[in-house]
Amino acid sequence: MTKGIILENLILAVIKYDAWIFLPFLMDEKVKIKYLSKLTFFESFTEKLEQTKSISDGDLHLRKETSKIEFIKDLKTIEYNFFDKTHLNERLTIYVTEEPEIIFIDMLPF
Repeated sequence: MTKGIILENLILAVIKYDAWIFLPFLMDEKVKIKYLSKLTFFESFTEKLEQTKSISDGDLHLRKETSKIEFIKDLKTIEYNFFDKTHLNERLTIYVTEEPEIIFIDMLPF
C-alpha cells in the first residue's frame, strides 16, 4: 500500500466523519502513531470525528500547512487542518510527518 493511498483514506475518513474508512490503512506497517497502540489511536480518532461533526457547519475541506507548533517544526511535520464553511479556525488538526518508508500520524489529545 502506498503512502499516498493511506493519506487519501485518512482525508476521506475525516471528510466523511467515518473513522472506519481509515482503520485498514491505519493497520499498515508504514503507519506509525504516538499513542500506546493503534487501537487506542483509532478510539481517539473516532471520538475526535464525532466531536468535529458536532461542532462543524457543513462539509469539511482540507488545508495543509507547515506545523506552527514549535517543538515539532523541525520534524517537517505538516498539519492537516480541516475547516468547515463558517468558522475561521480549523475544526480538526492531524499532524503528518512523512519519511521515505513511514508515515507518522498524531493528534493532540484535547
